[in-house]
Amino acid sequence: MNEKEICEKLEKVLGITIKDYNIFKTALTHRSALGDKKVKQSNERVEFLGDTVLEFVVSKYLYKNFPDASEGKLTKLRSALVCEKTLSEVANEIQLEEFLILGKGEEASGGRKKPYILANAVEAVIGALYLDQGLPTARRFIQKNIISKLPEIIKKKRVVDPKTELQEYVQSLRKTTPRYETISSTGPDHNKKFIVTVKIENRRYLVGEGKTKQEAEENAAKKTLKFIKKFGFAI
Repeated sequence: MNEKEICEKLEKVLGITIKDYNIFKTALTHRSALGDKKVKQSNERVEFLGDTVLEFVVSKYLYKNFPDASEGKLTKLRSALVCEKTLSEVANEIQLEEFLILGKGEEASGGRKKPYILANAVEAVIGALYLDQGLPTARRFIQKNIISKLPEIIKKKRVVDPKTELQEYVQSLRKTTPRYETISSTGPDHNKKFIVTVKIENRRYLVGEGKTKQEAEENAAKKTLKFIKKFGFAI
């Protein structure tokens, strides 16, 4: 298919009229394709934006619709909605793998089926929707394809916190357990700010912030899991 045909097919999948296809082309370009002289930018920047938009929309929905839930409960529900498993399911449902732009090596190794690549692509598409169409359109996509999975997640008790996800992943590959180190704790008791880092085999990985130590650890775990799935354990 040529780019016009790809754009038209993507429009049908997303239910929109695309204003700037280049934004979506970038959102669907995996970093492995950067070896191609024609490819100048991967989807990592727009994925970063999409991750933020996704967390905002999901957080607002949970806050409004679960008025009696504690902060910890809301955090776990949000984690279940934005985790790799949920997002890769969404990618498969809308057949996003058909649109991915991969390098030859990643293509040969089955990159179109890798959950973390699919999940990252969904976040990047959300970022592209926000840039090309605005927040209302991005919100509709999130509500239709992601938030709609919440009843099933609750029913099947798929609410797993990021620390557990990271621990299971690390133990499956390295037979060790991540540890958490508090870098700083500032502010008065009623408005604390914690900064925590993850340590795996005595190496520091990414940091997380939070109003409680638990929240900071979960944010650090989420960032670290995403990092090591993309880049591996070596820094």
